[in-house]
Amino acid sequence: MSLFNTVQADEAASIRSPEWAQPVGNQYNLHQMTPTLYRSALPDERALPLLQKLRIATVINFLPESDAQWLQSSDIKQV
Repeated sequence: MSLFNTVQADEAASIRSPEWAQPVGNQYNLHQMTPTLYRSALPDERALPLLQKLRIATVINFLPESDAQWLQSSDIKQV
């Protein structure tokens, strides 16, 4: 079952419309969803220069681990 789901997800990603999101670089699985909305996979303090360059104002974290420690040295808010 798990293998089937993985294959299915890979197939969906390969046929995803380019309008869905545009990749931003090759780190953090970062994609621009709209002109003001991005999504990524677990950025950390090494991502700060890129996030600041993109003028990211808020990071929304859906995981139990807080981003507060690595965000404390920036003006980026955590939700």
